[in-house]
Parts: sequence; structure tokens; C-alpha cells
Amino acid sequence: MEDLRKQANDLLVFYGKMQNRLSQAGVNDTGSLVGMFKQLERGLEAVALDELDPAIQEVTRLVESLNRMQSDLQVIKELKTRVEKTKAAVGNGAGPTTRCPATVGAPPERAAQFFGIFGGLLASAGAAAGGGGSSRSLRRTLR
Repeated sequence: MEDLRKQANDLLVFYGKMQNRLSQAGVNDTGSLVGMFKQLERGLEAVALDELDPAIQEVTRLVESLNRMQSDLQVIKELKTRVEKTKAAVGNGAGPTTRCPATVGAPPERAAQFFGIFGGLLASAGAAAGGGGSSRSLRRTLR
């Protein structure tokens, strides 16, 4: 009989300590912990597992699409900046001897390469606007 009282006392001490730890964790008592667990189970049952994969794939496609859009906008920004610099250089010059800022101090072959690339960029931009080009090819050309 004494052994049974000791076991019951040990169990009550354990239960009290557990209640204290639950309280410190923001849980009122074991009953509310069990209630939260059941609520979690109900919430998870409301979403079918086979619904999650297609949703995750759709989010991935959306993120990839947004990344492509961002990349395209970066290319357009870079093109616009280069065109504006070229316009400013040509517009502020005193004639045909004015050089584009991108070619100042560059050997003649570099200047020719720049204008060749720039002409290719404009052609690529026109093709891209008409659906024939891609921002990837523009980015490669810009590098």
C-alpha cells in the first residue's frame, strides 16, 4: 500500500511540474494543450495533401515569371541609359569629331566594336519589340 501511495505522489509531482512548464510556454493546462492539438489536426485535415504540390508548382512558375520580367526591365533600363548617354554625347558635340562616352580613350577598333554592338542592340531591341528577339540575347550582347 505504501508503494502505491509513493507512485501516486510521484505522478502528482510530475503532473504539477508539467503544468508549470506548460504555463511558462503560454498553455493554460493539459486540457487546452489537447484542444490546440485537435484544432491543429482539424486545420490540417481541411487541406488535402494532393492540393499542395500543384499550388507550390504554380508559385514557382510565378516567381520564375517575375524574375524574367525583372531581368527584362533591367535590360530595358540599361539600353535606355546607353541610348541617353549616346544622345547626350552626339547632341552636345561640335560635329562628327565628337566621340561617344563609351569610346573615349578607346582604340579605334574598340570604338568600331562599340558602334557595331550598339547597332546590334538597336536591331535586337526592335526585334524584341516585334516579338522576334529576347532579353537573353540582349543581355548577352550587352556583356
